[in-house]
Amino acid sequence: MVIIFDLLSFLLINYLAVNLLTIKRNHYAKYALFISTYILICLLNLNGINMFKALGLLILYITYLLIQYKGTLLSYCFVVIPFFTFQIFSETLVAFILSNNFIVPFFHHTFLFTYSFSFILGLFGSFIFLVILTLLYTKIIKYIQINNLPYYTCLIFIVPIVLLFFMIIEANYFNSFNSFPQQYSIIIILCILSYILTSIIFILIINYNKNTSDLKIEKYKSELIESKYKLINQHYLYNFNFFHNLIHSYSHLYKLINDNEIACAKEEVQKLMDETYKEFNMIYSNSIILNYLINQRLQTFKNKNIECVAVIEDEKINIINFEAQFNFFDYILDISEHQADFLKNDRSIILIKSKTIASRLVIQCIFPYHDLNISAFKDKLSSILYQYQYQIDIDIENNNKLKLIICFLGKNKR
Repeated sequence: MVIIFDLLSFLLINYLAVNLLTIKRNHYAKYALFISTYILICLLNLNGINMFKALGLLILYITYLLIQYKGTLLSYCFVVIPFFTFQIFSETLVAFILSNNFIVPFFHHTFLFTYSFSFILGLFGSFIFLVILTLLYTKIIKYIQINNLPYYTCLIFIVPIVLLFFMIIEANYFNSFNSFPQQYSIIIILCILSYILTSIIFILIINYNKNTSDLKIEKYKSELIESKYKLINQHYLYNFNFFHNLIHSYSHLYKLINDNEIACAKEEVQKLMDETYKEFNMIYSNSIILNYLINQRLQTFKNKNIECVAVIEDEKINIINFEAQFNFFDYILDISEHQADFLKNDRSIILIKSKTIASRLVIQCIFPYHDLNISAFKDKLSSILYQYQYQIDIDIENNNKLKLIICFLGKNKR
């Protein structure tokens, strides 16, 4: 009977592990490891449990899970500690019930004890409790993303670990029910309170995660909708103004041709071509991210008479991840616009170019300069590009133009 219930219990911890961890052995190796571990468990439990055997069983569970499954340290804890706690709690609870409700003493150090009705009933009852606790725990844990839990989640293991240690150090805790029923009644109460406390902490964690996730989702949705609205509105206003001016230019050009003012018409055409070329350069580059960021600022740049030229020669730019690209170009455009405000020139130019030189990505940025804090500027770039190895060169030209050259060495720091 011990061998049979050892097998059932071992299958149960594997069921829990399959739900929380990922198996990493091949088809034959995992069965060989399962059988060999099961044999060791049977040898440990064959003559009953004591302090050293309980510790050995705990170590055996941990070793088996580490070899058979892969996962994070937290996920291993969520398997081993609860299951071992459930196992000892189930056995202790059934022993307490039987020792207080049966006339015949529940445990004796005799050979016939193994075949006693009380012992078989105890094994069956403890396994039923173990199954119920494990299934309930698995149901709860499936709704919790373990890897996204806050750092203080480890606190839920304090009470179960203390109780496990307290019960394991008792060399023969089953016999103690007959000798010390009052003390073990306290242990049962403590066990129940510990699980209530654990349940409360779990609920708090679940609520924390749910509320945090809901807030983040709503925030992202709101920001996304607002960003889309602003971009659409900017595009509409910009396109409206652009086509309105284009129609006005065509009307003026048509009038000049009708009046045979060919020289003026040629000037108007040249002006129209230059304006269209400038607009095209403003809204198109090989970087989707840069296109988006420039499009956001089109009307602002036009109002401030800022011309932005972006030339991204190849796909090498994509060695920089999306987030870093976005933050880098966004910062360059913001600082360029801010510097242009100081100069108050009739026309300011922002130039952003990237090309591959000797298999390395080189980004060049030229924008207006006016008393920019170079040290803070470098620190900000370093915080954006912290994942990458790069060389940076900054040169001030004619005291009103800053040239930035960044050469990426192609290897991440991490």
